Amino acid sequence: MFALARPHLTMGQLPAFPDFAPLDVSHRDSIEGALATKQSEVSELNFAEIFAWHGVRQPQISDLDGALCLLSTAPSRPKASGRSRMS
Repeated sequence: MFALARPHLTMGQLPAFPDFAPLDVSHRDSIEGALATKQSEVSELNFAEIFAWHGVRQPQISDLDGALCLLSTAPSRPKASGRSRMS
């Protein structure tokens, strides 16, 4: 989970933690505004990158006492067949 403090961006616009809403394009301004206040060393931390993966990672958004919170799930891995490649 990633949180950025920007109370005036999240107040009343997002569900209160622990509830989350699926990320959609209407959240773009809130996310970009919050990210603009914090210099990130991670180039993937922008709305376009987060939203581009919405079909795989199902990003969700919430307000945690004025902090914008993003929650993303890891893609599921295929289950091992139980046999090793050496057999």
